[in-house]
Amino acid sequence: MESRVLTWMLLCVLLRPLAAQNPAPEGVLNCCEGDVLFLLDSSGSVSSYEHSRMLTFLSELLLPFSLGEDQVRIGLLQVGTHPRLEFGFGTYSTQSGLQGALKNTKPLRGDTNTVEALRIAKESVLRPRASDEARAGLPRVLVWLTDGVKPGDVIGPMAELREEGVAVLVVSTGHGNYQVLRQVVSPPIESNLYFVDIDDLSIITEDLRDAIIEIIRAERMNVRDVSTNSATLNWRPVLSGLNGYYEIRFGPVLTGGGGGWWSRWIRDQSQHRWWSSPENHPICRLQHCTADRPEARHHLHRHTDPRVQ
Repeated sequence: MESRVLTWMLLCVLLRPLAAQNPAPEGVLNCCEGDVLFLLDSSGSVSSYEHSRMLTFLSELLLPFSLGEDQVRIGLLQVGTHPRLEFGFGTYSTQSGLQGALKNTKPLRGDTNTVEALRIAKESVLRPRASDEARAGLPRVLVWLTDGVKPGDVIGPMAELREEGVAVLVVSTGHGNYQVLRQVVSPPIESNLYFVDIDDLSIITEDLRDAIIEIIRAERMNVRDVSTNSATLNWRPVLSGLNGYYEIRFGPVLTGGGGGWWSRWIRDQSQHRWWSSPENHPICRLQHCTADRPEARHHLHRHTDPRVQ
């Protein structure tokens, strides 16, 4: 028999909680790795009430994320006459620290000097390893919260950030300058550009969080203990605290290059089996078994019950 190797692919990870109405506990989203900078308009055109509402929105938006060097890091840059970096990516590694900082953030007032704020973001925050800031090789995201009033000549600076690999998302509490804002966001526009009244910000919390997760989700999967008929897969436990499932499909591929894992899997669904360790240890073992073993299957459903279904 010709020698074979196994090819495994993690096809999809669903991250949909069944009870979205309930506040997510701290650190429930152990799914992501990246640096997210919030550009917050706190100029004179933004009232104290609006500024407070934006900070509350950020607090609720970020509460579910696990923070830290190997997870998500958050920065906040305020826009005024003289933009100010309130805190960089390396400042807070706990939710309690981040939430306290957001609560104590004061508005700057003055002009809406967004262009200068973007210069600071590019040169001192989002550039990989500028000081202790953005990490090389990981997703970088800029989320701009604005009232849409006098955004300035931001199209060029935003384009430079996107060219350097920064994903740009925009939330506007005003209804002007649509053409400018739609030109600065990263595609797809429908999921990265939001127009919402200041009192309705909570409506977009889940959608914006999902858009951020889509960019910074960690999809790395490690393969170890590989032999001619088995291997162990190890991945980040992205479903911790949430309801959903992993779907992994695998199958044999001829070493000579003939055939594909997908077509061969369809023809020979019971040739290999795999199982998982308990819920809090996201490890799956793939092992060869004979075609007459009825327990061979290709879906692993992750439930609160740690037993394999």
